[in-house]
Amino acid sequence: MAEKIGLAIGYAQSHPGEAARILEEQPPAETAAFLERLEDDLIAVVLDEMLPAPAARCVREMDADAAARALSRLRAGAAASILRCLPENSREAFLGKMPKRKSLMCAVLLTYAPDMVGAWVDPLALIVPASATAAEALKRVRDDPYDEFSAVCALDAGKKLLGTVTLDALISAPEDKPIAGLVRPSTSSLPDRATLSAIAGHPGWNERDELPVSDRNQKFVGILRHADLRHGLRELSGADTSPDGGNTLMGFVEASFMGLADIVEATVSSSRGGGSASEREKKS
Repeated sequence: MAEKIGLAIGYAQSHPGEAARILEEQPPAETAAFLERLEDDLIAVVLDEMLPAPAARCVREMDADAAARALSRLRAGAAASILRCLPENSREAFLGKMPKRKSLMCAVLLTYAPDMVGAWVDPLALIVPASATAAEALKRVRDDPYDEFSAVCALDAGKKLLGTVTLDALISAPEDKPIAGLVRPSTSSLPDRATLSAIAGHPGWNERDELPVSDRNQKFVGILRHADLRHGLRELSGADTSPDGGNTLMGFVEASFMGLADIVEATVSSSRGGGSASEREKKS
């Protein structure tokens, strides 16, 4: 059994999308038992490939700390889409276990309906006031632990986006130069309450991989990355994005080592010994 479990873990590492499709069809407790054998980063990869509802059912069955660590490794939009499918008390419990910044990001996204742009933005994009100097802006970059940005957003006194400044421009500018003179004006801003399908064909995507998002008062909300737009559309459609040949690969796996689904089922007793998390909770 140990050898077969090792093969199943290797399969999840090399084909997380196909593994996710199989795991979605298994009882949540069994999927949770299997995922708990994986490293946190790999759990996150597999959860990211799963559709939100089955991923949420699985997360509820997992050890709460392990599930929170995996959710924390997901993009905020992906984590929020899973949390949105949980009962409020479970959702709040997981948010309380996640790092403060990721928890805050998810909490903001959860205020929007899942098909809205606002549900998929990065609300904590790096921002600086337009009055700042290049040196002050660079200090904010160095002090910010969040590294998923390619440009700094410059806001005016009314929190409206003036434009963005690339890191290259900040580094090459004199330290005392106001960043207002380095700003690349933003001509494309997405409304936070527009649907993803409505802005999928926005002409701004032809020029940039991320676009700013503003509320109805034109105040800056965050940025939407095209990768997150695609991810959101996939999750909303429930589409199976397994690459061509996926069925052949799964057939090979099932024929070669009794199938990932069978291995997942067989690991439950050795992984848990005492039933699912929800069952243990009922007994306690």
